[in-house]
Amino acid sequence: MKKLVLDEGLFDDIIEPMIPETEATIEVIDTEKYSNETPDPGMDTGLSNLIIKAINDEWNTIAEYNNLIANLGSNPDMIPVIQDIVAEENVHVGQLQEILL
Repeated sequence: MKKLVLDEGLFDDIIEPMIPETEATIEVIDTEKYSNETPDPGMDTGLSNLIIKAINDEWNTIAEYNNLIANLGSNPDMIPVIQDIVAEENVHVGQLQEILL
């Protein structure tokens, strides 16, 4: 299908669409190959990946607190409080690393 566009000279130019038109398709999924049952506790359900994500989140939090410390020049009395929070976040990283092993 061609579309008309009005250019700067106020003349109609015929242009081709950049993305070709396609028809939407619906794919039926074979529901019998998927189970509704809960996996056995011994099976790997991606828990390791979730723990690794939590560790990364802790590291990102620590980085944010360190940025805050770097910008607290006018409030040096707040720095020890933030440093205490950073130390606690580091403990969380260690705890998560222990359960990951």
